[in-house]
Amino acid sequence: MQAARVALRHKKKPPTHRISAADFCQKMPEREWRRINKGLTVSRKQPPQRSCVVCRDKLDKRSLTRLVVVDKRLRIDKSGKMNGRGAYLCGKANCWQAAAARPILDMALRQTLCDDDRSYLRRMKPA
Repeated sequence: MQAARVALRHKKKPPTHRISAADFCQKMPEREWRRINKGLTVSRKQPPQRSCVVCRDKLDKRSLTRLVVVDKRLRIDKSGKMNGRGAYLCGKANCWQAAAARPILDMALRQTLCDDDRSYLRRMKPA
């Protein structure tokens, strides 16, 4: 009798928090199942977010225009990889006009812009 109690006490119970591999495969696509087996994460990568320095709208990095000061001249960075401190502007015409008129870009770029740079901004059209 006592031997039966000891056997019951030491009997291993199946884990309740785990699901079977077959159920797991049915719930997840094959590609993600392989990724989990390799030890990689399943989460999707989010696109980088940046904010417009004028209106502060957060958008994808690719939908904003990056401005950079190179050799004390303001330039538009089409590649997004130019050296130097950059500031982002959205495609709204109001943001471009405000950036040319007010010292918003001066503060964002940490440099004072000359009149030529401001006229360059006024000539440029939002992308």
